[in-house]
Amino acid sequence: MGFFGLPLLPLGNELAVEMTYPIDPSTSSGMLFLGGQLQSVMLISVVQNVATPLSDQHVNSSSCHSWKEAHDHEMEISDLTVPCYILLGYGCLVAIVLLLLLKPDYKRLNAEQNKRIVSTDAKDVSTS
Repeated sequence: MGFFGLPLLPLGNELAVEMTYPIDPSTSSGMLFLGGQLQSVMLISVVQNVATPLSDQHVNSSSCHSWKEAHDHEMEISDLTVPCYILLGYGCLVAIVLLLLLKPDYKRLNAEQNKRIVSTDAKDVSTS
């Protein structure tokens, strides 16, 4: 998500709080973050298993190859093209599903408006 996704976090939290109004805001935010962490664990394990090792020709031209020689560490240099496509497809799928199926009902906003209407009606009744 990074730098450009950071401003979206408060918006997502606010939407979750609005949609789950009677529930405590900290609970809905916690469940939202828990779901994100579980997705991250799942996606990282998929990416690690789908990545393929680079061929010797590509390893020799890689900048990681010189680091490996300098530090005498054995490490596998992987081609992450397919995992990037998987992550891109997953992100697009989640975005499309949310855009098509998420029809939020702003429960907290509606409750506040109803409370305001009731208090206004009570003032009108008491003044007449």
